[in-house]
Amino acid sequence: MTRVAVTRALDRAALAVIRDLGRGGHAVIGCDPRMPALGLRSRYCGTHLRLPDDLPPARLAERLRAAGVELLLAMSSADVVRLSRARSLLARHFALTFPDHETVLAAYDKCRTHRLCARLGIPAPRLFTPAEATGPVVVKPRFDVGGARGVRRFADAAAARRAAGPDDLLCEYVPGPPTAMRAATLLFDRRSRLVAWFTLRKIRQYPAKGGLAALVESSHEPALVEAVLPFFDHLRWQGPAEVEFKIDARCGTPRVIEINPRLPGYVRYFLDCGLHLPRLLVEAACGEVTSPTSYVVGRRMLNPGVYLKLCRELLAEEGPAACLLAAREAIGARWRHPADIADPAPRIAKFLMRMRGRDPRDLPL
Repeated sequence: MTRVAVTRALDRAALAVIRDLGRGGHAVIGCDPRMPALGLRSRYCGTHLRLPDDLPPARLAERLRAAGVELLLAMSSADVVRLSRARSLLARHFALTFPDHETVLAAYDKCRTHRLCARLGIPAPRLFTPAEATGPVVVKPRFDVGGARGVRRFADAAAARRAAGPDDLLCEYVPGPPTAMRAATLLFDRRSRLVAWFTLRKIRQYPAKGGLAALVESSHEPALVEAVLPFFDHLRWQGPAEVEFKIDARCGTPRVIEINPRLPGYVRYFLDCGLHLPRLLVEAACGEVTSPTSYVVGRRMLNPGVYLKLCRELLAEEGPAACLLAAREAIGARWRHPADIADPAPRIAKFLMRMRGRDPRDLPL
């Protein structure tokens, strides 16, 4: 058993991690700048620590040590970037799930990501300067914010230039339908060896032309992992990373759309397929991975809230037939993990926080 501190403990992805670690026999300490309403937390979370984002690293280490933490698992990109700045200090006291700061920035800063991919010969969309932009263009944030927020597609380069902010990138648009989208989660141990991976393909997304995954299917595509592995080998990566690809309709080549220095928001998907990546992450950070790393391939998984939004969009823009087709595709898809039903306190906390007028975004379902 390892005492694991999980940041962003009130977020959906962190909740899935907490449940998996708790069910796997680990003692979990939830950490978040917020306190759950009435102290309601997951039954798998033994303690909840309120840790403000601006807490100095030395004070953070002191609080975690007092709670008996052995391993620090950072969930959000912002946490990974912030904590990696103090990695040398934190590594004296805890096992860590992220590499050093400069390595993290190679994935967090999308401009650096694209340039390194180009240098290593990894297929990725071309970055444009405003003067170079032509044809369909994608505008996206330079720094990872998650959830496809801030990503916009423009058929006209002039419109893209007008819409782009000072921290936005102008990228080549890679043609292809939603089913051309792929994602891979990779896990590296503290010696930078790849020890586990998971791939999926999107079937539906919202908005329909690009955004959050609404319906996905687990896949087994080692070619995707092999295509991006030089990026992580070059950096001597440690811990998890998520990579998004799109199969280029012009040539069939998978292109790296972005790389994120963290576990993805769809943690529940690989848990639904029997791959306990959070537990493997603890093993990888502490020593050797001994758990099985296989998973179910071909399993469809549904994000119900996002899927309902998609159906409303299809009904309004394409009519009942398109909405009915989408509904048929979702038949048999898994949409709720058994741990959700047996662990209702986080849902109650979310409801109470909504009633109090707090921002409910990223609170657990």
